[in-house]
This record gives sequence, structure tokens and C-alpha cells, in this order.
Amino acid sequence: MISKSIEPLLENEETLLIRDLFAIPHRKMLTTRYDIAEKSTTREKLSLIDRNNSSSPSSLVLISIKLKKIIPLTISVLWVMILIRPLFAVDTTLIANSYSYSYSWLEPHKVIAGFIISLLVIILLTNSTSRKTNERLEDIYKKFEVMSALFSYEDDVLHDIQSGKEIRMYKQNEKMLKNIDKDNEFSKKIISENYKKMRLVSIASSGFFQTINYLIFAYLGVLVVVGAMPVAMIIQLSSAISQLITVFPQLFQNVMSVFSSPSTLNTYYDFMDMPDQEDNERLRKVLISESNQVEFKQVSFSYPDTEKLVLKNIDATFNFGKRYAIVGENGSGKSTFIKLLTRLYEPTSGVIEINKEDINKFEVGTYLDQLGVVFQDFQLPNFPLGQNLSTDITYDRNKANSLLERVNSKTFVETLPHSTDTVLGKEYDASGINMSGGQEQRLAIARSLYKGAKLLILDEPTAALDPLTEIEIFENFDSIAAGNTAVYISHRLSSTKFSDEILVFDKGEIVQRGSHEELSKIDGKYKELWNAQAQHYI
Repeated sequence: MISKSIEPLLENEETLLIRDLFAIPHRKMLTTRYDIAEKSTTREKLSLIDRNNSSSPSSLVLISIKLKKIIPLTISVLWVMILIRPLFAVDTTLIANSYSYSYSWLEPHKVIAGFIISLLVIILLTNSTSRKTNERLEDIYKKFEVMSALFSYEDDVLHDIQSGKEIRMYKQNEKMLKNIDKDNEFSKKIISENYKKMRLVSIASSGFFQTINYLIFAYLGVLVVVGAMPVAMIIQLSSAISQLITVFPQLFQNVMSVFSSPSTLNTYYDFMDMPDQEDNERLRKVLISESNQVEFKQVSFSYPDTEKLVLKNIDATFNFGKRYAIVGENGSGKSTFIKLLTRLYEPTSGVIEINKEDINKFEVGTYLDQLGVVFQDFQLPNFPLGQNLSTDITYDRNKANSLLERVNSKTFVETLPHSTDTVLGKEYDASGINMSGGQEQRLAIARSLYKGAKLLILDEPTAALDPLTEIEIFENFDSIAAGNTAVYISHRLSSTKFSDEILVFDKGEIVQRGSHEELSKIDGKYKELWNAQAQHYI
């Protein structure tokens, strides 16, 4: 009755706890330093934690379930001890009078001692078996890791509605079904091998339990026959002792598992110990104003775990209110340059300054508030349009409509079924909309303006658009950015005619700098790129 009365509360708490245990590592990814979070090894750790939470016997999720079991098991053991007390009050003289001293081992205190020893043997056997089972399961999960990673990846692909076109066009479903069959065969083989190893142990353990139960019934029967105990007591004692034999090993096993620290927990803890990108009281706030200047001084950078320099000795100055274009071929270091400016990475050497102060001396949050960035692979979640602009569950409708008008999207938004409350995408709302690439670009630009940023950056967001649409986006953005510092990054040169100054990147270095008129008249990388692309802009 006590167990059942607290069970609903425990189940409710368990549900909330398990949701947290799955969510906490994913929240950690949002606060971890970007250079660490971006590593494939970090993402693999997160996938492993998710799989462990779902299946590993030593994961925090299953330990939380075991914790819930400990309470009713403890109550059961305490209740059994109360029920078994009459056994300690048995009159031993009746046994002595009925049997010769050769049966002195039937005296309750000796039987109880033997019972305790047997119980300890059961506990040790159960614990040893459980430990070996867990070790064997750990080995099995390691064998499953590669297969599970492939299955998880393909499952994510199948859940991505956009991938449906390629799956149908190139009959990828046939390959995926073959992979599922291969995974099933592998799983059956591993499970079968484990079952064969566990079968003998399970049979021996069950036989031991049954033998102890029969001996208990026999002993209690002897006590009734000699008159040392009323026949009605046989039901209470036999039931209590049988329950003790069943419950106590379970309690011991669950308690031991809670206090253990297996490898899966170490993986979880190591992941949670990754360094965060956080501020402290020594950092100052920064507000970009007309007196500010952003300057790169001898900045070089190589990605973690590599020695190849992606950027080499970059010197560049950006003055407030001007428009800059950063151009170059793919892989020339343009996007990496922006990742350093936005503090997603720190320079390998050199320093980036605002008003002669290292940007690392400023609070990350207030620093990023001054930047409005539209990345090449920008994301618009399946939230209402207005929430996408504010990146919050609430938004200022007047401000949203004003910005949509500035990016030439207000007329389009007015045609939507729920205006700015219309959900982007149809995955979670049938009344949602799928926007064109151009409309998505405009919305991404409006989002960068909603925060009131002073430094606006377009990091090749128009790479997938046709040249005419790209020019339209840049023309629109150029008028929007008036009064702010604007940086356009592109391997196409449609942005250069809107810029006050052009920085030409090649193999991680700035090889030229100047206006379009200046650079197009001299031989160099810019002229080479311009001549190759000019036909698209005539």
C-alpha cells in the first residue's frame, strides 16, 4: 500500500528527470565553445550519450529508474523482517525433545545462520552475474556503435522531409532497406551469442532459488509437526522468507548499480565538463559607435587538431559606416575570417581589436549583440515568422512589419494565412509555408536587423541563388545597411560595386585591397575573378 501510494509521484518525477537527462547534453552543446562543439568527435560523443541513455544499463536514465525501485524494495525488506520475527521466538526445546541431538542443526538460530549464509551466496552470485552481464553488454554496445551510428544517421535523413526528393529520384530507399536488414542480422547474431552465455547462469540461479524455497517449506513443516509453531504461521513465514530471498538481492543489486561509475557515466561527465564560452566580471561591455574601429593585427588561424594555416598574417581595418566586400575563390579563408570576427574561434596568433582593445576583453553577449550576421548556411526554424525575426517567443509586431517593409517582404507576408504568425515549413503545421530562396534571404536579413546590430555581415548567403536574384538582395541590403558598417562576403563579385572598399583573399591571405575602379585597372587576382564573372553582371 505504501509503495502504491508513492508510485504515481515517483513516476511523474521519473518522467521529468528522464526528459532532463536527455535534454541536458543538448543544452550543453549550446553553451560549449564553438570550436569544440563543431568537432565531429564532440557530435559523436553526443550521439553516444543519446544511445546510452536509451539502452545502456549503466546510464543515468536507467540508474534513475533503479533509484525509483529502491524505495519499494526497501519497504518490502523492512516489512519482511517484521513478518519473520515469530521465527526467532520458536521453542527450541520442542525440537530437542522430538529428535536426537544429531538433528541439532534444525534449531532455529542455526537454520537462520545457514539461511543468511545462503542468502549472501545468492547476493554475491547475483551481483557477480549482473557485473559480468553489464560488462558483456558494454562489449555488445561497442560492437553496435558503428552500426547504430549509421542507423541513426539514416533515420535522421528519413525524418528530413527535404531528403524525400533524392530518396525517390535515386532509389536510395533500396540501399537503406538493405542497411536495415544488415543491421537486423548483426543484432540477431550478437543477441543470440549473449543469450547462449546467459542461459546456463540463469538456469543455475533459478535452480538455487527454488532449492532454498523448498528447504524453507520443509523446515517450517518440521516446526509445525513438532508443535513448535502453529500451522497458520507456516503461510506467513514461508511467504515472508521467499519474498526476502527474491527482494533482497534485487535491492542489493540496484543499490550497487547506483553507486557504481561505469564507462558510460564517465562519457556523460566528460561531455558535461567541456569548457563553456562564458563571461566573467572582469569583462567589459562594448557598444559599437561612430568612433569605433575594428582591426585585425597579424591574425593567423589553423583549425583545431591541424597545423595548416587557413589565414596567414591578416592585417585589416574596418571603419564605422563604410561598406566592405570580401571576395575570393572557395577555400580562400573568407568564412573563417568572419568566424574569428564573430568569436566563434580565437586566432591562433595575432589579435582582433575594437578601439585598440582586444575583443576577448569584452562580454561575449553584448559583443555579439552588435553583430547582425547572415551566414551561408543560415537556419530558419519551423517557428512563426515573427518569432524567427525576434528569436524569441514574443515579438514587436510594429517593428517586425517595419523591417519586413525595408527588405521588400511586407506585401508577401500580408498574403500569408496568418501574416507574421504563419509558421515557416509544414513539418509541424499544415497551414505553414515553404518560402522561396529569395524570400528566405530577405527574412534572414530582417532578423539580423531586428536586434539593432551596428555591424552587418552577409557571409555568402546568396551562393545558391541566381545572379539576378543575388544582385537584388545586395541592392536591397545596401540600402538597408546605410548608416551602419556592412561587410559582404562572396566568391561572386556582384557585391563589389556597392562597396567602398574590397578585400581580395587568396590562399588565406589578403592579396589586394582597394575600390572596384582601382582593382579592375591593375593586373591581379581581382581583375582575374572579375573578367571571369563579368558576363553575369552585364
